[in-house]
Amino acid sequence: WEFFSDSTYVYVRLGVNPGAGVAISVQRDLLRLASHTTVQDLYLGGTGAHGVTTGGKNVVIQRNEIEWIGGSALSGTTRYGNGVELYVGAARVMIRENVIRQTYDVALSAQGTGTAGWTDITWESNRLENCNMSLELWGKGGGTGFLRCRFINNTCIDAGYSWAALIRSDRDGKGTHLLTYSMEVPVDVEITGNSFLGARDNYTRNSGDRQIPAGIITHRNTIKLGAGKKIAYGAENPETSEQAAQWQARTGREQASIFAVSY
Repeated sequence: WEFFSDSTYVYVRLGVNPGAGVAISVQRDLLRLASHTTVQDLYLGGTGAHGVTTGGKNVVIQRNEIEWIGGSALSGTTRYGNGVELYVGAARVMIRENVIRQTYDVALSAQGTGTAGWTDITWESNRLENCNMSLELWGKGGGTGFLRCRFINNTCIDAGYSWAALIRSDRDGKGTHLLTYSMEVPVDVEITGNSFLGARDNYTRNSGDRQIPAGIITHRNTIKLGAGKKIAYGAENPETSEQAAQWQARTGREQASIFAVSY
């Protein structure tokens, strides 16, 4: 396929008539949820922006299929698109038993600037496939930060092998399961009981000192990476998947977790 767009039209060149086979993603979130909302048993596919977003309270997002997300320009060469994004102020949110795949950026994210933070957030028993990252966390602005947040019993497969992995402008270490940026807020997040299976670059990528931020407790997970894959991004973290025991001993992370070089 060849295509071109101007301010009015999209032109597609193909040797045969595509019939009804042309789908165009637009820069709109598929669902923006208010407080006291439940979204369940839906198929949500195809957008240049986010799949589901909310900064609301008492929200349930469950048993949905979310795929082919993101790719719209944000600023400069930066593009975006997450499966489910939680903004500052989100509280008592349950995200469970969803299948999320093929996102430009992250399957599940909680991020933003402000004092309200994220309170009583649970991501549980989701299946995340071929997203560039599985979970992203960052916060600025002080306030309550992340309080009683849990990422539990999720299955995360092939991070960094998304539709957009090789066309991103920022590919360095971004094929990862756990991504954190600036943490200028209190952090109370537990990550446990999950399976992280395969990643293009590393298990975790963290800004600043390149370590998982204090307050994010990671334990009793299963982490399977291919031979020679880095556990954590950056020269500060030299260990590969074969050296998981050394990384655990040095960092104190992933206590009682199982590492394997088998994916």
